Order: sequence, then structure tokens, then C-alpha cells
Amino acid sequence: MTTSKFPHWRILVGLLLLILFIIFLFVRNDSGSKNIVKRSFIPSRESTSTTTQPETTSNTSPNPTTPLVLPTGPGSWGIMPIATDSNKHTLIEERDERIAGYDFHVSLYRNSAYECGAEGYQTYGVIEPKDSIGKEVPTLIYIRGGSVGHYAPDGKYVGGLSKLYEPNLEQTVENPLSFLMNKEYHFYHDLIEDGYRIMAVSYCDHDIYAGVGQKDPYNPNASARVDGFLALRSSVDHYIETYPTPYFFVHGTSAGASGVWLLGLDIWAQGEERPPLAGLIPDAFLNSPRMDIFFKNACLPEVYQGDKDWDILQERVGVLGTDPTYYMENAVNNTAWDIPLYIPYATGDDRCCGDKPLVEEADAGGFENNCDFQYDPIVSIINSKGSPLYQYYRLDVDKHVLLDGNKSPDTRDLHADVLSWIRAVETTY
Repeated sequence: MTTSKFPHWRILVGLLLLILFIIFLFVRNDSGSKNIVKRSFIPSRESTSTTTQPETTSNTSPNPTTPLVLPTGPGSWGIMPIATDSNKHTLIEERDERIAGYDFHVSLYRNSAYECGAEGYQTYGVIEPKDSIGKEVPTLIYIRGGSVGHYAPDGKYVGGLSKLYEPNLEQTVENPLSFLMNKEYHFYHDLIEDGYRIMAVSYCDHDIYAGVGQKDPYNPNASARVDGFLALRSSVDHYIETYPTPYFFVHGTSAGASGVWLLGLDIWAQGEERPPLAGLIPDAFLNSPRMDIFFKNACLPEVYQGDKDWDILQERVGVLGTDPTYYMENAVNNTAWDIPLYIPYATGDDRCCGDKPLVEEADAGGFENNCDFQYDPIVSIINSKGSPLYQYYRLDVDKHVLLDGNKSPDTRDLHADVLSWIRAVETTY
């Protein structure tokens, strides 16, 4: 009987090659999940920027929220990026205006691809300094607020803010103009002096800019769809295609802060070919699981609570407004997130029950107020990033929207701080 001999060195070489192959597969898979083309203008956390992080007394978690297990990085985040139609905009009005001491050329576009909640179409306005016409200049996009509403089972519109049926009609250029009128101080003024254009979208679905074409429950118009997000994204795309801009910031107030976030998330998910979004400023609204807690505790003001049915409202705003996949704390904590962020909030904001006694969960967590409880996860994530491009600003005041240009010394300092942050981001271009 003949035995075949196999040298021991061949066995060792074979095992070594097998180990190297396994290591190669592991490294390839791990790097593949992070193979994201990051923008070259993002500085390291050792940046010499003078922008400083305002101190906070909130109780922060030692570890940020664990990100969801999703395909990571630009190009895939849930259903994002979302396709929209930006080819049905029509210029319907132009005029010159003098606003807050500045001379502007004002244009209004109608977006006939997306209808309002009651009548007419979505619109957007461009407020352009006379000296900037035809030039490539930076842009500030303003996304207005206005609460949230829905149709009740009896077909009547339910809204907590000035009977919101009328604002569900097509809006004129007066709406974006009104934001700049009679402001004692606003960081917009500084940007306008630098030649920035202002682009402002309408809000005539009252869906916190979350609608992606879902059916509008109980709307008497059976064919009605909720498409606030689609209108927002398509209008921004049309603006970028029409007006030359090297980069743009997005600021939104109240419900508009939701629009700021969802627009930023969708642009980030677009990947390498995305528009030049420089930074996000969501003012006075943060969607999170804690909003459910506030609603169930009936501590929210009438603009949210009212006589609305929470289930109908959630059905109306749809997946972008209710699925945690699209909550800020889950996306910004992703290692590939690279869009600068500035978040102001007030501890006494009634939209996070800041004017009410602590809910049980906030009390159990040792928080001083409900708004710190609401913002804690994203504050912890911003702290963990250690970069001047990610900031929050906590004000101990009883106020909802902070960046509205009022006379408060506290908010005046906030405007200056936002402007400082914008300047820091600008230096990276």
C-alpha cells in the first residue's frame, strides 16, 4: 500500500493564503460600507475657526443614538433620494421692491407639477439684490412655517393656527416678501449686503414638507395628494438650474425646520452629483420619537394638539414624517454625514412642551425641562463630532421661533452667532 506524502510547508502556505483571503473580504466589506466621496471642503476637527460651541446645561447621554442599520451614505437612505418633476415651473410675476432699505428684483414661479392642499399650485419666490442680477452669487433658501393640518372624517379642514384652510391655497409673492419686512435685525441683512439671493418656497399643503404623493385622507377632493416635499425639492432644483449659485444655505422656521431637514437629507442621499448645499439651519422644530410622547401627554399647544386626530395626522404626513429612518438623530450620527448643521432651540418653546411640567420620561432622565429632553440626542451627536461646522445654540427663553429678527438681546446674539457659523463654512469653499 502506497502512501502519498504532502510537505508540511505547503499546508502552512495554504492556511496563510486562506487567512489573507478572509482578511481581504472583511476589509473590502467594511470599507465598502464607508466608501463615500466626502466633500473636500470639510475641514478636520482641528480647524482654527473661531466659532465656538455655546455651553449647555442639558443632561446629555454618554453615547449618541445608535444609527439604524441601513445602506450607508449618499445614494441610499430609505426611499431617498426621491425623484421629482422640476420642469413645470412658470414665471408668473416680476417686480422691483424696496425692502428693509434694500433694492430687490422679485420673481414668482408657479410649480404646476404639484397642487396645494385646497386650491392652486405650489409656488416659490426669488428676492434678488439689484447688484446680483445675472451673477453667480451664494443663496439663502428660506422655508417658512405654519403648523400642520389635516381633513377630518367629516371633510372639514382641521388646523390649529388661524384656521389653516386659506393658507392651503396658492400663495403669492407677498409671503416670501413679508418675512423680510419690518425686521429690526436679522442675519439675512448681512448676507444680502454680501450679494446673497433669497429663495423662498410656499407652504400650501401643511404637511411639515413631508408629502411624497400619498393620498390626502378625508380630503373632499378624492384625487388630492400630499406632496409638500416633492414641491419643495423640485422648486429648489429648478432654482439651482435657473440661477447660478456656487453654494447655498437652507434656513427654516417651525414646520419649515422639518422641510430644511428633509431637503438636506434627500440632497445628501443623492450622492456625488448632489447640489452644492453648504449648511442647514432648522429653527424651532425637531421630529423625533419624543413628539409622540408629548402628544400623548397632551402638553403640546393647540397648533398641534387642537382637535386633531394623531393617527390621521400621521397618515397625512406619511413615511418621511413618521418613520425613524428619516429622523435627524439617526442620519447625522452616520459616519458618512458631512453637511454642516446649526440648531437653535429654546428651553421654553411650547412646541416641545417647554412651558409645561416635565413628562415622565424627561423626569426619569434627569432633565430640567422637556425641550432639553427633546433635543438631547442630536446635541450629544453634535458634541461627539467636535467640529465647528456642527453647532447648537440653547437659549433659556420662553419662545418658539428664535431667528425672527425681534428686539430680544438674546436672539440678537444668536443672529450674530449664526452669521459667524456661516462665515466659518464659507471659508471652506
